[in-house]
Amino acid sequence: MDTGIPNTQKKIGRLKSLIFLLSFFYFSTAVAFAQQLSGSYTIGASGNYATFSDAVSDLTSNGISGPVTFEVQAGTYTEQILLGAISGASETNTITFQSESGNAGDVVIQYAATGTADNYVIRLDNSSHLIFRNLTIQSQGNGYSWTISAINELNDLLVEQCVLSAPDWNSRNFNAGNVRLNPSLSSNVRLINNRISGGDHGLYYVGGSSSSRSPGFELRDNEIAGPFAYGVYLQYLTGAVIEGNTVTMRGTSWSSSYSMKIDQVEDALRVVGNRLRGSNDEGLEITYSNGTAESPGLVANNWIQNKGNRRTVFLYYNSHLNFYHNSINAINGSGSAYSIQYDGAFGQSGNRIVNNIFKANVAEAVYVSNSN
Repeated sequence: MDTGIPNTQKKIGRLKSLIFLLSFFYFSTAVAFAQQLSGSYTIGASGNYATFSDAVSDLTSNGISGPVTFEVQAGTYTEQILLGAISGASETNTITFQSESGNAGDVVIQYAATGTADNYVIRLDNSSHLIFRNLTIQSQGNGYSWTISAINELNDLLVEQCVLSAPDWNSRNFNAGNVRLNPSLSSNVRLINNRISGGDHGLYYVGGSSSSRSPGFELRDNEIAGPFAYGVYLQYLTGAVIEGNTVTMRGTSWSSSYSMKIDQVEDALRVVGNRLRGSNDEGLEITYSNGTAESPGLVANNWIQNKGNRRTVFLYYNSHLNFYHNSINAINGSGSAYSIQYDGAFGQSGNRIVNNIFKANVAEAVYVSNSN
């Protein structure tokens, strides 16, 4: 039937229809691929994502609309992970990376850094609401060996049942540590039941500044083995809980090595049930950490050993700190087992020392300076 429409116009009309259909298909497909993530995904050779980097790219581009879990297939992943702020992440909408088998030894994330710019296996930069569980995170760089590094802002981080491994190190080197968290603001950082081995330091966490201390820190049931300079170094926190950890320093360590150093950690600090050994300087040092009469700090039921010529426990300018039921042993050197120093200018008061065992080799079992 002759419709009166020239063939050319018919062809143009069909072409427009085809263009419309193709455009609709393209944009609808693009929207589908750009959907926010929610639920469970798999990383690995036969998973939704071949690598961690692929998964993080999607997270960064699309954000999330619910809790997200990445189950990681067994294997070794030689790559770096850089995680920034993820749209949609919250206390409810967390992002979890975990071994599919539940065994940390089955999933190894490794990287050999070559300088300060790439000194990390995992870097958290303005990151929040993250969980790393049952993973081995292994740094392989010569002199650059941070496993997890954090900068800028860090909130709601849980590292649980992971193996964090840095090379064995035999000289003082800031860049050759293991876990290095140095955010300007942070809160609710938790390391629970991990093995942290090697490096210049095991865990170094500076929570912010003296005017902006970080709340919610927990260090529970970790094994920290073989650090050269510091087993644990903590600064600018509030209400920290350090409980049930074992710290064993490297057999030959820095001449001024510390098993645990705590500086300017305020309010109800809890250091309970830890085993600290092998330091050359202090086994435990707590400085400028002030509780209150209503919320005192507590150091209790710890076993602390020091092999060097310095003090096994050194408390310096603290207030409202209860030191109960600890066993302190200066086994080899000429340092005091327990030393506490006061200065009236700092208004120290409310410290209690009850039912402890202090044993020294040749120096004082207990030394008190400037007490009023």
